[in-house]
Amino acid sequence: MAGKGSRSGRHAFKVLCPEPLVSSIMGARGATKDAIQAETGTKLVVSNRDEHFPGTRFRVLVIYSDEATGVLGALDRIVNHIAECAESEKVKPPPSFVDTKEGEFLGREPGEVVMRALIPVRASGAIIGAKGANIQAIRDEYQAKVFIDKNNTQGHQVLRLIAQVENLRSVLVRINDCLQEEAHTEAFQEWAA
Repeated sequence: MAGKGSRSGRHAFKVLCPEPLVSSIMGARGATKDAIQAETGTKLVVSNRDEHFPGTRFRVLVIYSDEATGVLGALDRIVNHIAECAESEKVKPPPSFVDTKEGEFLGREPGEVVMRALIPVRASGAIIGAKGANIQAIRDEYQAKVFIDKNNTQGHQVLRLIAQVENLRSVLVRINDCLQEEAHTEAFQEWAA
């Protein structure tokens, strides 16, 4: 996975990125990525161009930080880039080989954007909650669609979030809280590597 041996802190979050999102986050000669890192105190590590998460065409962006708030700051900026990519997708739809019901960045409903992330298997239980209470509360409170793939690939589950941009930011606060609760564990550190 991206970032092996590159950690600058014990907190981490993994985002699955279609190529247009990687390009947007990197910017010219990495300037946008450098600015995000400087503004948030994070380290962003992106998998190589030919390295995709298994079974997808998505590259992995790992956000590392000494503080959970740094991760959240970087996620906020990434949501801005997702929103920009969604606007571009309205004009230029994804290639026909993209076989999803929604676009790479656009949900089915007007104003919805799509974000994909990877979560550790242990964190999925915290996100879902007892009898699905947490995930249902997120769905109800933020009118968000939250899906966790049941498949476990190398200790990762794919998380797909679909919401209005501002609601997505709020959902990410909740998801990040669940993930970072595990940051002190050895299992999380192995997942983050």
